[in-house]
Amino acid sequence: MATLKEHLIELGIDAGLTSILLDLAKVEVEIYDSIRMRDMVKRGDTNATGDTQSALDLTSEELIAKTLDANSHVCSHLSEECVDLKTCSATGTYFVSYDPYDGGSVGDADITVGSIFGVWSEPPMLGDAAGKNIICGAYTLWGPNLAFAFATREYGAFWYEYDGSEYQLIGPLNFDQEGLHKGIFCPGDSPAMLTSAAYEGLFKYAMEQKFRLRYTGCCMTDTHHVLHKKGMFWYPPGKKGGLRLMYEAVPLGFMVIAAGGTAIDHTGANLLEVPLNEWHQRSSLMFVSPGYEKEATERFLEVGKGN
Repeated sequence: MATLKEHLIELGIDAGLTSILLDLAKVEVEIYDSIRMRDMVKRGDTNATGDTQSALDLTSEELIAKTLDANSHVCSHLSEECVDLKTCSATGTYFVSYDPYDGGSVGDADITVGSIFGVWSEPPMLGDAAGKNIICGAYTLWGPNLAFAFATREYGAFWYEYDGSEYQLIGPLNFDQEGLHKGIFCPGDSPAMLTSAAYEGLFKYAMEQKFRLRYTGCCMTDTHHVLHKKGMFWYPPGKKGGLRLMYEAVPLGFMVIAAGGTAIDHTGANLLEVPLNEWHQRSSLMFVSPGYEKEATERFLEVGKGN
């Protein structure tokens, strides 16, 4: 069984990206070991996007920012907890976006949550496609065990489990396991079904496919579930406009695409091609495993027409 470092070398991942992934995986051990349930409880403070923060939001943000500042391959990074992009003193070229604590609304219920990362070969520019130059998506799962996953276009997606000293390869995350699982569906913002016939139709379609209803309220956990068991996860625009494009939708959408799936917004646009107008922009999303793209996306577009 290969460790994360051994597998990155075996795959031929370049030195800069390898260094960043190893550093992120390492700091996640420190975050995971520091987690206490009371730190997940929301406080009165809010972050740059108006969300109420917990102590864990601040702790994970600080630890990840320090790690990226110290990596010579990273030139800049941006977190959902910060207002502006932060430039590093290093001469590297990589840009990293991250959600240091994804699932803050359910973490205090002891549900699996974690961090999300996107790595770009160079910093994105406002006005460009949000996924222009993204080369890697990654996340960690803070659950019964600590797990780390990443994906690139060339090699697909893989996940690893921390055994107390190293991250050990579990295997690929892809949609090539026909018959292994029946599939699941994760319907975000489900109250919209009360006022949207199109949303109700999408929900019924998923049930007709014999998919099992699974929704945690943590987009990273739901995405991992779909990658692991196939199916679909969607989040409509809604009153807030959806999930964060740079910290959630694009990194996770990149991973779904790398694994062989589809990732779109409610207009049918590839999430990686959605124009980036501001750093904390929100987006709807739908992730679908192969074989269900046509009918599922058509229904999701109908949901989008109501917004």
